[in-house]
Amino acid sequence: MAKRTPALCLLALLLGAGICCDALAAAGSDDPTFEDILAADVDASLSGGNAAQTPPSKPVARIPFIQLKPQDSWTLEICTLAFLLAFLANIFIGRRRNEALAVAWTTELVAPGGVLDRNFALLGPDDGTAGEVLLKDSMHCYKLWASGRRHCQGMLATFNFMRRQDLLAYSVQAVRGARDNLELEVQMSSGSMPQLVLAIALPATARVMELDSADIKGLCKRVEPTRDRIAQWPERLVVLAEHSSIFYDLMTGQLLGLAFGKDAFQSLRPFFRFLHITSDLAEEDGNHQQVIRLSFSLPPKGDTAIVDRFLSLALLLADLLASYRLSPEQQKRASEARQRLATGQQQEGGVLEGLAKRAEERRLQKLKQEAERLKRLAPDQRARELERKQKLQAWGLLLLLLQLLPSPCNKRALLRPSHKTSRRNLLSFKPFRPQAMGDGRGSPSVRTCSLFLVAFFCPPIAVLIARGEIDSYFWLNLLLTLLAWLPGVIHAMWVLLSRNPLSRNMQTTLSTRVGVARSATRTAGARRAVVQPVRAAAATDDLGFKMMRKGVKEAAKETILSPRFYTTDFDEMDEIFNLEKNPNLPMAELEAMLSEFRKDYNQKHFVRNDGFAEAAEAIQGPMRKIFIEFLERSCTAEFSGFLLYKELGRRLQKSNPVVAEIFTLLARDEARHAGFINKALSDFNLALDLGFLTKNRTYTFFQPKYIIYATYLSEKIGYWRYISIYRHLQRNPDNQLYPMFEYFENWCQDENRHGDFLTAILKARPELLNGWEARMWSRFFCLSVYITMYLNDHSRASFYGALGLNTTQFNRHVILETNNSTARVFPEVPDIEAPGFWDRMDRMVGYNTKLAEIGASDAPAALKTLQKLPLFERIFAECVQLFFMPTKRAGSLDIEGAAGVLY
Repeated sequence: MAKRTPALCLLALLLGAGICCDALAAAGSDDPTFEDILAADVDASLSGGNAAQTPPSKPVARIPFIQLKPQDSWTLEICTLAFLLAFLANIFIGRRRNEALAVAWTTELVAPGGVLDRNFALLGPDDGTAGEVLLKDSMHCYKLWASGRRHCQGMLATFNFMRRQDLLAYSVQAVRGARDNLELEVQMSSGSMPQLVLAIALPATARVMELDSADIKGLCKRVEPTRDRIAQWPERLVVLAEHSSIFYDLMTGQLLGLAFGKDAFQSLRPFFRFLHITSDLAEEDGNHQQVIRLSFSLPPKGDTAIVDRFLSLALLLADLLASYRLSPEQQKRASEARQRLATGQQQEGGVLEGLAKRAEERRLQKLKQEAERLKRLAPDQRARELERKQKLQAWGLLLLLLQLLPSPCNKRALLRPSHKTSRRNLLSFKPFRPQAMGDGRGSPSVRTCSLFLVAFFCPPIAVLIARGEIDSYFWLNLLLTLLAWLPGVIHAMWVLLSRNPLSRNMQTTLSTRVGVARSATRTAGARRAVVQPVRAAAATDDLGFKMMRKGVKEAAKETILSPRFYTTDFDEMDEIFNLEKNPNLPMAELEAMLSEFRKDYNQKHFVRNDGFAEAAEAIQGPMRKIFIEFLERSCTAEFSGFLLYKELGRRLQKSNPVVAEIFTLLARDEARHAGFINKALSDFNLALDLGFLTKNRTYTFFQPKYIIYATYLSEKIGYWRYISIYRHLQRNPDNQLYPMFEYFENWCQDENRHGDFLTAILKARPELLNGWEARMWSRFFCLSVYITMYLNDHSRASFYGALGLNTTQFNRHVILETNNSTARVFPEVPDIEAPGFWDRMDRMVGYNTKLAEIGASDAPAALKTLQKLPLFERIFAECVQLFFMPTKRAGSLDIEGAAGVLY
């Protein structure tokens, strides 16, 4: 169909042009028209029919098929064209205007000696002379992150500018008097803030917050400040507090003098929007629960005094909350209020679930009755009835598509922005996929189905809705759709399925970066040079590593083989470990494991000595760079496990406290390992910014069952890697490059205990170990882990050579032992002793080596891509053939000990 479409379009175009030309020729000639011929016939009939014998003076003209009337006015067409041109031009002008405003304000805020510079150790990813400070979420939303201050994990500043890139929305906002806003969110450290909720806002904003904020709606009430307590409280400023005593305690003289005193507030009133202090922020509003949110309109450009006062207010509140303590009576009342709120929400959820269930039963009953009624109709009546229903469904789909279009401005949305996309790679962030927009149990939602229907009939609209802005994806899809319809549909489907955002990082990110140069001298020329279309060149050290700042290494570029950060559907994970929904959990075995984890055998094991720094100094030349890369990858892998286990421990506290504590203790072990490796990097005068890595790394989403498979294999293969290196170096102490390897024996015991815990989880879920689907996924994850390790290690063969190891023999031994251990649990594992298995692995090593050589060449990027495509195809083909090679059918057996070491 795609091949015939251009030809049919061309044929239709030629036919239409011919018809139009005939019509124009007929309209512009001197030949008699149809009306003239008709008039001549009438005259002939009136004259008695003699006219028929008189030959016509001129030949009869051919009557055109289509007659065109002259255009009376082109005003409507000209206005429409002018509007379209203005709309398109405004996209680029408005985008540049918002970007210029964001850069100008950021330059003022991060200036040396400013409020942020004095209070935070790190502004953005880099606080040096040049680097990435500002993150772009969309054409009208920019974010600035600051960290490194006591009592708080950091502060997120979000610029919400007017939608200048959208002519219609900008016009509506201008009529309504909207302005550019800045929202500050101070994320307090865990335990540094008591349980309280307090909000101060203007009346209209307060009404919206009472409706939309769950913590305010459920815990707060309006407080009328009395003159005897606060004599200078401003008028028309609404206070929503959990207890009136909390409000009076926090309104100190310093705070009133800075912002909320009657005289001090006069200069802030035109800009202030709301202040929201909460220790119970709803999970759908953000990943961090203890926050201070302060929102205000931006003053005229250059007036930084107002912004500095708001910044000082947020930081002063952070210090006050860190030192503020509730009385025992207040603590009791706060706990009771939260318990009542949780009970009410649970009851409300049960009621809503019951209503939904009854509504679904009624809907199914109606469908059944309708089907029976149609069966009783005559065939022609049934056909007419079905046609009518199809028309109604088409109109309903059209109305649904209109509802999917983004609103020009949404007041409540501006008051409650999405924090899931503010920091691109949060653990709770779910990429855009059909299941993420469903009902939480994997069924696609109405919006998802509608988007895929739109992608089929009008691909550019689907891409525009999914991306949220007119960008390169939209223009590419429009071009593909115009050239041939089918490629546009395929591209739109790909955009919907691969949407992954702020992503991260986003990730695959939802945020693009704008480079901002920080300069002490803010001249006009310097300001024009602030915006960098690409990332500013990072400083490098003697080994060629890119540096974020002095002593802090920039994270290595993410590739398909690099260690990944994982996230999952935590609600589904909560159902897996819920004792009411899954009574088969071996709680006795898990409680025994918990007591074992609590003993913390390695609490005092990871203690460094003076030999670390001396050994690091002895490693020089190319080996120094290779060893640093090994430490970085190991640290990233351990830190990835810490983030996942920590989040699981936090999310499962209510459904299963035993499992939650085990995950927390697993996170303790992983954090200890990551910190130990990061400390080892300091011997090489380097370190990794793990906090920056948390916010900016790409997170790979796996369903819970896949997470269990992947983490089990990671723990097992980590055990065999570390214990094999340790035993080899114990027999060959001359190859001991660095003292860290002496700690690997106890390190491996942590990995082994983690694997035993995950083994118990697998056995408690029969669907993960039984059936053809479980066998397929077991085989897939085993091969994925084996291939990744095999290719990674062979790309760094010189490192293992320095340890006296043969890379190929070492990898084969580790894979063999891991496969034997896994076969005791997984229902099916690859047969790595089958003929041809290792030959295919070695061929992939050769292809991967050629890919690395192409990447290191000086060829243009487009040429490199073309050169890599055949190699990617060969690697993919080898992976597919490995997947379909013979396997070993194993079974879920109890682990009774480690397998014997082969060397």
